[in-house]
Amino acid sequence: MKQKLLRFLLVDDESAVRSICKSYLEDFEQAVVVGEASTVDQASELIRACNPDVVLLDIQLGKQNGFDLLLKFPDRNFKVVFITAYERFALRAIKAGAMEYLLKPIAEEEFYEMIEKVFATEGHTFSGQAELMADHYNHRKMDRIALNAHDGYHIIWLKDILYCSASGNYTTFYLIDGTQVVISKILKEYENLLPADNFVRVHNSSIVNMDYVKKFTKDHELILIDDTAIGVSVRKKDDVLNWIKSRNTDF
Repeated sequence: MKQKLLRFLLVDDESAVRSICKSYLEDFEQAVVVGEASTVDQASELIRACNPDVVLLDIQLGKQNGFDLLLKFPDRNFKVVFITAYERFALRAIKAGAMEYLLKPIAEEEFYEMIEKVFATEGHTFSGQAELMADHYNHRKMDRIALNAHDGYHIIWLKDILYCSASGNYTTFYLIDGTQVVISKILKEYENLLPADNFVRVHNSSIVNMDYVKKFTKDHELILIDDTAIGVSVRKKDDVLNWIKSRNTDF
């Protein structure tokens, strides 16, 4: 079956970056660049005029950012790949929204891998993701996370997470209402993303929301408010004790 032709819009305030992306896309027979923009306003006009399938989107666009652009299209039907320098808050916002991204300077091999993934996958972003990422990036706070599960995206409040458990290349999120959400990503991805002031890696296979711990036993188990018992490894015991001491909490 012949691959569908995908229409790309390049949005970056650096012309050199747009030129590199355009050059790389020329190697894909089923990719066509329908426009280029350097500002949010230009990009907004081109999206309405050109109806792209994919937007390669820089984070910082003058005084505005790529999240501001996405908020203008709550019912969008295009895919997004972010392009960003290694900037901590930008990356955390993108990962919190479960979005794809490329780091500057853009490596040719990584670009090709990402575009192949774009061709191979269905789906698009939705307003919940954009709002989550914009809030995180603009206000430097993180209170929600997007989880890309087999049945779609779940926007989860961090305060609703009891703990996360690893099983091979999968991570299961256990929520306070009893819901379980399984994600095809390793636990390490979330250890680096979830805020360390609440979430502690207590074992190779577990991250716990310490706000819901009611007891740390002599057998090195954390007892959660729903009576779930989670073992703490010898190597992680000091991390747990340090968290408890930092809160001046008696268990």
